[in-house]
Amino acid sequence: MNALTIRSSTVRGRGIATPLAITRTLAVCGVLIFLSACASPTGGSQPTDPTTQGSGNGTGVDICSLVPDDVLTAALGSPPSPERELLQGSGSSTCVIASTGDPAALLQLQVGPGGRDEFERQRANKEGIADLYAPLTGIGDDAFAFGEEVTVLVGDTVAVIFLEGPAFDAVEDADRLERAKSVAAAVAEGLG
Repeated sequence: MNALTIRSSTVRGRGIATPLAITRTLAVCGVLIFLSACASPTGGSQPTDPTTQGSGNGTGVDICSLVPDDVLTAALGSPPSPERELLQGSGSSTCVIASTGDPAALLQLQVGPGGRDEFERQRANKEGIADLYAPLTGIGDDAFAFGEEVTVLVGDTVAVIFLEGPAFDAVEDADRLERAKSVAAAVAEGLG
């Protein structure tokens, strides 16, 4: 990807960027810059190969292959890139999957331990913002949405799904949430 076009959301057509749009745009830029540096043969670390490095999240599952390509294609709006970036933290792992389309779309899937306690901690941090928080049914053991982000509990594992990137500028929030929910259902099935 040689160029990235950033378009901010507007407030009622006035051309004013919302704080959430700015935050998302900066997050996308940061991830794209990070991925570019990691893929560079001259700088940064090489991407972790999830098939040889293990899951790093206590599940023993390769989180980068939890979601079938047909679900990823529907969610991202174009086929996923075969390269998957696995970022391992202390106890949790994040898989970043980019689309092959232009403009770019990214899926971030974070999976970690903590069970019900961690899930409820995350819910408590978000449920007070009523216009963004919504409980979800039929996905995993429990789930909720926060904007277009979906958090799901499956056994002792908590997964967070977030779709971002310039490709979603033209996608309605409700459709983006539905796409994230379909990814969350595939993740729950893979972890279950």
